[in-house]
Amino acid sequence: PPDSTGSAGALLNGLKWNSPRLIHCSITGYGQVGPLAGEPADPDLVLARMGVLASQPSFRDGPIHVMHPVANVGAGLLAAIGIVAALYQREETGRGTKVETSLMAGALLYSPRVRADKLQSRSFRMSSPQGGGPFYSVFECADGEWLQLGCIHSGFVDLAAAVMGIAHEMTDPEFGDGRMPQNEEARLRLFNMVADVMKTRPAAEWQELFEAADVPSARSGTAQEALNDPQILYNDMAMELDDPVFGKTTLAGVPIRLSKTPGRVRGPRPAQAVGLDDVLDSLSSSDVAGSDEQQEQDGAARDDMKSLPLAG
Repeated sequence: PPDSTGSAGALLNGLKWNSPRLIHCSITGYGQVGPLAGEPADPDLVLARMGVLASQPSFRDGPIHVMHPVANVGAGLLAAIGIVAALYQREETGRGTKVETSLMAGALLYSPRVRADKLQSRSFRMSSPQGGGPFYSVFECADGEWLQLGCIHSGFVDLAAAVMGIAHEMTDPEFGDGRMPQNEEARLRLFNMVADVMKTRPAAEWQELFEAADVPSARSGTAQEALNDPQILYNDMAMELDDPVFGKTTLAGVPIRLSKTPGRVRGPRPAQAVGLDDVLDSLSSSDVAGSDEQQEQDGAARDDMKSLPLAG
């Protein structure tokens, strides 16, 4: 919960006194003021209060629990935008600032509802958990594998229907352009038609046919398979580390790349807690030393960090 007068507030005031250029970011549950300001920052409760659970497309009536951390991701994006804006402001004024956002704001960022007098509400009822779009859902194939179709516009729908041998069925006016049939009954008929056809061939065969016809599709694989995907390997997005607790561990690589100062993973986490000086000193340790230029950059970074207010 917000705390502008207690120990956290006193610490922040001390930091700002020592470094007026400091930019501080706060992510609370519901903001700094109002009747919910002191409520726990529980993302699921936030989504429930903000109407996100009740607004999800579903194959049944009622609110649907959302597995994806919508509020957290939204708040993180807003915080990043706010920090960038604060950095720009600091270049102009020379002073830092406090950036505030909340899980509530993050949830509203992804809210599928907009209220307006002249907007008509539309139901997003789906027929099954794997999706409701006749040509934009995940379908089971003859070998038990699943394939996601991505026909986001009518041109792709026409190509997919031709590959499946159901192009003649698309002349039914109730099916529209294949993306938004005229009514729920028509949508369900078309969805089941596509599902039945997809079960007639194995996934690899469908992928080959769709690729040749330029139909967007992808096999639904496992997370472990993804880490071995050639595209992942080409981009160094998977690496192995010898974790002191879990042993050999495969995890994602550096996700953001800077052309002038590229990041790199120097090793696993330490076996026990260490202080800031230990971390900074490890930057120039011989077992992870790189080129002379890299070592010089590491040394400069270490010195800069140690000169920060309250470092260590």
